[in-house]
Amino acid sequence: MKNNNAARWAVIVLALAVVLESAFLGIHFYREHAGTAGATADPAPAATSASETDDMDFAYDLELSEQFPEALENGEIQVWFQPIIDPATGEVCGTEALSRWIRGEEFISPSVFVMTLEATGQVVDLDRHVFETVCQLQKKRLAGGERIFPISVNLSPISAMQEDAAETYAAIFQEAGIPDGCVRVEVTESLEMDGETLAAVVEAFHGKGFPVEIDDFGAGYASYANLVGTDYDVLKIDKSLTDGIGSPDGELVLDSLITLAHSLEMEVIAEGVETENQVAYLRENGCDAIQGYYYSKPLPPDDYAAFLDERK
Repeated sequence: MKNNNAARWAVIVLALAVVLESAFLGIHFYREHAGTAGATADPAPAATSASETDDMDFAYDLELSEQFPEALENGEIQVWFQPIIDPATGEVCGTEALSRWIRGEEFISPSVFVMTLEATGQVVDLDRHVFETVCQLQKKRLAGGERIFPISVNLSPISAMQEDAAETYAAIFQEAGIPDGCVRVEVTESLEMDGETLAAVVEAFHGKGFPVEIDDFGAGYASYANLVGTDYDVLKIDKSLTDGIGSPDGELVLDSLITLAHSLEMEVIAEGVETENQVAYLRENGCDAIQGYYYSKPLPPDDYAAFLDERK
């Protein structure tokens, strides 16, 4: 049960911070699937910085929709992994799974193919593929005697609102025979999924034993009010707020948000972290975990395994 009394003063502070936030932050609504990795849109060999990819516009490509089933079948749809780091120790404490469409030497932007699949409803198949791949990876690492860390899988609103979503994903998880808590579900507020619907989704996944994260908080349709009314386990702060470090107003927003989340017994992960100054600030101000290019860009499976092995 959340400690709402402890959070009330933080809500007041945060309300003031929201006013300040609106004065200097534009709405950031770029979604990189599966999940938004703090707007780290480029996992390709040329290590484009996260900040260089934030201006990508939405686009729909119905030809990709037609090609998607075959791409899924022949392995063009890959799952890459971005480590999440404990800033107090520098050790890996989690990971986010991210979908990639790679056709030969061509890297198809997530901002194009994910939005297309959402428009056609095929994102349900994409989300399931990512989730199944993650479960099998965790199973494989356990069988090989390797350490595992919780891996977060972002579910689109379309997937999360499927009537039997929690049951479907629970069945996949149970079939893999892996420990509870080693796969987390990320959800994102959207126009389609209001606070009441989102709370029901979270409750359904909790009922099946999944920890639930609220992703991209501070961007798009994210609502401060829903933090108090929805029982999230983890709050992921969007890159648009992380970029406020160095600004008095931006830091006020972050401090208030971290305080509120901890009062509500949530773990806090900052996304899109790129600089040593950001890491230092977040560590000193109680952020639990960090995700971003400062530590690692999204990695293909073999590189991800090597990243973990280097930190044994």
